[in-house]
Amino acid sequence: MIVTMQEGILSRWFRDKELTIVIGVLLSVARLTKWAAKMVCYPIVYATDSHSWPIYIATLLCASGVLMNGVYWAVMVKKGWATLNGREISQPKHKYKNRLGRQSIGVAPLASSRRLSSSVISQIAGSTSTPTGHAGARFRFSCNLFLYVPGTFWMIPWIQLIMSSVLSSFDDIATEFVEFRYNTTSIMAGYQSSLTQVVPIIVAPIMGLIVHRYGQRLTNLFAATLVLVTSMILLSYTSAAPYAGMIVFSLALALGPVSVLSSTSMLLPYELAGTGMGLHKCANNIGTTIVAVLVGYVQDLTYHDGDSSDNHVDLQSEYDGVMALYLAMACASTLVVGIFWIMDRKLLGGWLQASKVERDRRVEVARHEQKEEERTYRYPYYGVGPAEQAERRDKALQMIGSLLRRKKTYVYVGFYCFWLATSWIIFFTFALMPIYQNYEPQLSS
Repeated sequence: MIVTMQEGILSRWFRDKELTIVIGVLLSVARLTKWAAKMVCYPIVYATDSHSWPIYIATLLCASGVLMNGVYWAVMVKKGWATLNGREISQPKHKYKNRLGRQSIGVAPLASSRRLSSSVISQIAGSTSTPTGHAGARFRFSCNLFLYVPGTFWMIPWIQLIMSSVLSSFDDIATEFVEFRYNTTSIMAGYQSSLTQVVPIIVAPIMGLIVHRYGQRLTNLFAATLVLVTSMILLSYTSAAPYAGMIVFSLALALGPVSVLSSTSMLLPYELAGTGMGLHKCANNIGTTIVAVLVGYVQDLTYHDGDSSDNHVDLQSEYDGVMALYLAMACASTLVVGIFWIMDRKLLGGWLQASKVERDRRVEVARHEQKEEERTYRYPYYGVGPAEQAERRDKALQMIGSLLRRKKTYVYVGFYCFWLATSWIIFFTFALMPIYQNYEPQLSS
């Protein structure tokens, strides 16, 4: 929830602006913190002879996070952007409105007027009649909006399910993997596994600047999948030192998340940016839950000869099946990103690949077409007809990822809910296994 709210706030404030740079800085700070935590965790445990002290320190850091959240809340209230109970009362200003059109499906009734509507709800009418809806009406969320989200956005959850779940899951088991496969101590394994966080600390902000200026988000994402495949091969099927594979893996952590996170809000109207980040993070958690359980299950299936004298040899192959699973998913993510690139090129004209200059030009075109439509409705004999102007407006909004579907579809939401339900079923199936399998604890004599 914390990460989702954080990314949602950033997406609302920085869409069509410096979002990629901000995401790069955010990832850099997050990886720096995680690197430091991995470096000092085991030394603290051995120095204090207790596993509680790392938890105490983490609790203090969480308390400081609560304090900073209070500061942000106070600033928002002081500037008049939020109420004391935390409700947002104004939104960042943008150069264009999301869609003009008549609100006609009863999602959230708005006051009738001949003024322009900035609400995303007006998109789903698909009408070229006289616009209605009050310009100052506050956006009201409805679950029906999910049915109108375009297919290009739903590629982000697919990438999260496949690629990001590998990144998150392997990052969690990296220390034990190094300890077992390379037969080293837990402290040294912690040091070596912390290298997975090193490259993003430096590269993520730089990538944010590059992607912000030159675009090429999907190119970077495709490169990240290839780097991820390379890291899995180095760690699993070569005799290279662990730090080599970990550093290559960390490069994938730097390239992938910057492109995915900054693409999420660019594929939805800004009113739905927070919702998009929530779906994005939920998909990541769905994939991580499923993959984490599969990793443990594959580990349990690993053959052991039962001879305690060569346990270190058995442990070296403990993760062979797991790494094969990771490699297969990394290869699948390459295919998904390729499909995503084709969809972006065909449907959005390469919006996610566009440079800053091209993005600004497209936003200006969208603003211009909406002004022209207002003029068309006010002066019926001015320029082109309302129907033709509405098509121009829709095309301009589609080219900046701000156009919802004209007709609702249950396909994408259905697939999403299927994997959501699957993750919960898998989780409870294995979490409750000790109960329905009648496991009895073995007490040492």
